[in-house]
Amino acid sequence: MRKLALVMAVALLLTGCATAPARQPASVDLTGHWSGSWEGYGIFAISRHDVARAEFVQRGDRGRGRLWLDGALAAESVPLAARLAGLTGVPVELVVSGNQARLYHEGEDRVLRAEFTVTGDLMVGRVLNTELPARIVLERVPPPKAQVTPAPPVAA
Repeated sequence: MRKLALVMAVALLLTGCATAPARQPASVDLTGHWSGSWEGYGIFAISRHDVARAEFVQRGDRGRGRLWLDGALAAESVPLAARLAGLTGVPVELVVSGNQARLYHEGEDRVLRAEFTVTGDLMVGRVLNTELPARIVLERVPPPKAQVTPAPPVAA
């Protein structure tokens, strides 16, 4: 009887895993510089709004980069690791599925997790592992335009 129960439990687990939705291929490339803002709550639940920046390099559906949340040192809605990152930024890994992106602290996803919806050059998301809500909005920074120097005049 116990063997039958074990076989049925394994069969249910395998069936459940087989019916889990498959991750979609990445339909966006997050490579580049991003700039925007974050909103959350600080000490005594005071509303905060400050600058956010990110740099990403993506290959396929995975990538790496850094995330900066300026002025977050006293923000309760931002995980401590992101608050203490300061000028170096938080090292993050990203996984992209369709137009959805998930960011994780490099090495330990408990420290910082965020999810974003990407529409063109706009990313809107939220930090996941906090008691108070935190929202991040980033726009892709266009690459600098190349300076074209006119050719010197030709002497006749």
